[in-house]
Amino acid sequence: MKKFKFIFIGICIVLLIMIIINFGMNWWLFDKLGNGSDDGWLGFWGGFLGAIFAVAGVWWQTNKTIKNEKELMFSQKRPYIVIRESNIPNDEISSIYVKKKYSPYKNEPVILIKNLSNNPMFSVKFIVQYDDRKEEIVADRIEANSNIGININSEVISETIKQMGMIYPVTSEEKRNFEEKVKLVEKSGIRDSFSESIEALKYFDVSNKECEYINAVKKSINNYNMSTINYDLIKEFIDKYIADKYKQTLYEMPNNVIVTVYFTTTVREKIKLVFVKKDGKYRYQKSKTKLENKGELITEKEYDTSDMYESYKLGDEV
Repeated sequence: MKKFKFIFIGICIVLLIMIIINFGMNWWLFDKLGNGSDDGWLGFWGGFLGAIFAVAGVWWQTNKTIKNEKELMFSQKRPYIVIRESNIPNDEISSIYVKKKYSPYKNEPVILIKNLSNNPMFSVKFIVQYDDRKEEIVADRIEANSNIGININSEVISETIKQMGMIYPVTSEEKRNFEEKVKLVEKSGIRDSFSESIEALKYFDVSNKECEYINAVKKSINNYNMSTINYDLIKEFIDKYIADKYKQTLYEMPNNVIVTVYFTTTVREKIKLVFVKKDGKYRYQKSKTKLENKGELITEKEYDTSDMYESYKLGDEV
């Protein structure tokens, strides 16, 4: 739009000069400057203006060529990425980045970022918006022709796993804690000994099933013999009242997801890309793209590479 504005102003100036020259030939000044005829003066001004137009045309063409060559250099260094969803373990994924540390689990859903080009990406910042939430995840770099995963909702997932472990122990540490509670039952009673477990029922909105849980625990501990604790009886309670919500939190990705990606290329160009999840696919939003070389400003508030720290990387644990 600015380019057309400048062209219009330029044309107007040229027309104005021609009008001034046309009417100015009768001014006394031209008579004082010499004995040239009107035709001579018109020839002079025609040649003079022609020279100006020629210089302006060369400048415009040269400037355009430089810009095209510069854009070609920048465009050749821009990575090509696609986004989709996947599950782990996945041999395609080199590392998984999360906001909060936790232990990954089988068939965990992740957002897969695939760099399909020969160009690496540096100082990569992801802004993921979903369900009225917003998360920022940072990766120092994404290598050429490589893939990484980002896991959103990690804080909720971590807390969900923790609360489930209080109700139904699976890991060795959770089972040790459960056994410590069993040892306190004869002295303190089952409600006081398992108060944390009972409190955890509220997290899954099943606090009204407290009696059913206590009965399941009573049956499972089998006369307080640690070696014969039947955890399957507690699992039956879980399957009946909690499993659906637990699986939804851990194994389902939100439907409305917007992924904004900021990164720097090998020629130090800053770029912003936006992907929106529609019908289960992440669709590139061309209208929201910003390319620094094309004069599209990316503010420090949006993307400040001087104040970025890499998010926790699950990597070797996956």
